[in-house]
Amino acid sequence: MGVERGDPVTGQHTERDSELESRLVAIVESSDDAILGKTLDGVITSWNAGAERIYGFAADEMIGSNVSEIVPPDRLAELGPIIDRLRGGERVNHFETKRRRKDGAIIDVSVCISPIRDRGGVVVGASSVARDVTEHNRQEAERRALEQGLYRAERLDTLGQLAGGIAHDFNNLLAVILSYAGFVIEETADRPAVRSDAEQVLTAAQRAATLTRQLLIFSRREEIRLAELDLDAVIADMLGLLRTSVGAQVEVRVGPAAESAAIVADRGQIEQVLLNLAVNARDAMPGGGTLTMGTSLAELSDEYARLHPGVSPGRYVELALTDTGTGMGAEVAARIFEPFFTTKPLGEGTGLGLSTVYGIVIQSGGSMTVDSEEGTGTTFRVYFPAVGVPALVTPPGGAPLLGPKPGRGAATILVVDDEPPVLAAASPRWVPHRRIHRRRIHRRRMRRRR
Repeated sequence: MGVERGDPVTGQHTERDSELESRLVAIVESSDDAILGKTLDGVITSWNAGAERIYGFAADEMIGSNVSEIVPPDRLAELGPIIDRLRGGERVNHFETKRRRKDGAIIDVSVCISPIRDRGGVVVGASSVARDVTEHNRQEAERRALEQGLYRAERLDTLGQLAGGIAHDFNNLLAVILSYAGFVIEETADRPAVRSDAEQVLTAAQRAATLTRQLLIFSRREEIRLAELDLDAVIADMLGLLRTSVGAQVEVRVGPAAESAAIVADRGQIEQVLLNLAVNARDAMPGGGTLTMGTSLAELSDEYARLHPGVSPGRYVELALTDTGTGMGAEVAARIFEPFFTTKPLGEGTGLGLSTVYGIVIQSGGSMTVDSEEGTGTTFRVYFPAVGVPALVTPPGGAPLLGPKPGRGAATILVVDDEPPVLAAASPRWVPHRRIHRRRIHRRRMRRRR
């Protein structure tokens, strides 16, 4: 027996359904997420207030339009596989992708998509809930970059301490080798074969001393002579040497100069920075290319300082060097400042060039970054704290004049070292009677031979 329209049971169900529907509509409309319905062909059938806030389109603009209106062109290929999964009754959970706002901005979204079925269980459409995760992703990327920066800084600091300790001890040994090799050379003028052997020892020790000095620079244990410099003037003075060092196949261009490029640094070390970066660029352009360098003023923000431990926000002089070379991948770029790390074949590089540059820049209170991709070249940006007064006049190719030279006269030299061999090697070179004593010993030996 049928139930009449006015039956109280029918009226109760209608009222309950209406109330449930109103609640669902209220929940959907009050959600901060973008909730929309669409057919399997992508035609939008519903669009809530959250979608208006996230995408910038009003509901009357989008209902009846295709969902591809908010999908960037490079993401359209994602739609087909998703529709196939929905047709099979499968849900798509927390799918991260990109969407396009009305103003053209591209945002990151996390989307959950569910199939909509008719009374017979056939999938006829889909509902999607999208959340704007652009800010979350930005903060997460910043956090990862900060962690990587801290890890890299700690790693380089640990390597610096290790390298500095080894270099200090090795330097003491080299001081003894260099000194006594020099003594042998002085006293074997009449024995060419012995003198030649001693000269080979001296040459090898000098090369080792150069490497040791680079390690000491990296570990910030090298003594420096700070002076006020005009970085543009240093570049101008170095230009001839730089062009000779990179060879004729590389064109060196000097870009615009900073309004004021006054910094406080050791001139010799700044010249080494320029030379090492230029040679590194040359090696990245085996077939030739262009090296462009220039200076500008830069304001390093609090955010930059957070991502680069040890750097203070403020005004800096930026030195940028850009090459048109082979570039490098992210894994290589993350390690280029480590001592002894090199991508060159065995025997063609020490791996100390860029680590020396890094040590000099950090010791000067600065910072440096590298931007590079394989096949697109590399840009090194070096930041030195800017000085707000005119730079001192510097003699071409020389260090600033810091004061009058001391006069000549009698003096006492105190030699202090914690290594007895270093003291024994250093003292005879400065005490005249020690040389006389060595000559007497030499004469006695000659008499015995006779």
